[in-house]
Amino acid sequence: MTHQVRQTGSILFALAAFFLVAPLAHAVSGTIDPTNKYAWSNVAGFVNFAPTNSTVTVSDSALTGYAWSANDGWINLAPANGGVLNDGQGTLSGFAWDSIAGWVDFTGVTIDASGKFHGQAIGANETISFDCAHCDVETTWRPVSTGGGGGGTGTTTVTTTTTTTSGQSGVSGQSSTGNSLSDGPQTDTTTVVTTNGFSTATHAAVGGILSSITSLLSNIANDTGTSSNASAGTNSAPTGLAALFNAIQNLLSLLGRVLHLG
Repeated sequence: MTHQVRQTGSILFALAAFFLVAPLAHAVSGTIDPTNKYAWSNVAGFVNFAPTNSTVTVSDSALTGYAWSANDGWINLAPANGGVLNDGQGTLSGFAWDSIAGWVDFTGVTIDASGKFHGQAIGANETISFDCAHCDVETTWRPVSTGGGGGGTGTTTVTTTTTTTSGQSGVSGQSSTGNSLSDGPQTDTTTVVTTNGFSTATHAAVGGILSSITSLLSNIANDTGTSSNASAGTNSAPTGLAALFNAIQNLLSLLGRVLHLG
């Protein structure tokens, strides 16, 4: 009986450790879904954010890589003197470089909790829309506060310092086809994103249940040891096991809510 109790305890703690750590394993970077990858440009037509020869990466602080349009060529999301930024919550800003249309400002573009892009990126010569009838760009990255399906909003601190000047030219080699940057906004930005995972209340609730289970396991083990010396029919362990299984149900129910499965 004691051996079974110990086995049950080991399984419980393994499950608890997995479900507590998994929600905190926020994906700090992701790529574009190879099926849902097209935005629309009023100049270039459909813009492919998951082209064969480049990988667009979305992280907590920025977008990197190249989007592609058959009519406009490459759109560099992270040119040396610009760059599309992410505040960690899916609100984008900063400039991409279109090899034909020039600078495109991503301020106003957002990524929602399911990884879908919304809004418009607007430049002097081009507008890229993520919400047209046939547009659908999605990423495997998730905003910091929802990454991994955590059970609370967490605490996120975002510090961004941006310096922008205009009219600087002559910087070359910004696209994979060898096109050069022309006059346009030059941006230097430093972004720091920190998060402590999901809420303290969730930790406390799970911790309380685990503490109760630990106590029950100890009591059941003691009951089993005591009852082995008692006469037949006086074993009190089944009562303890019933309480243990009830605690297990409570734990699984809470973990289900933490993972938004309940």
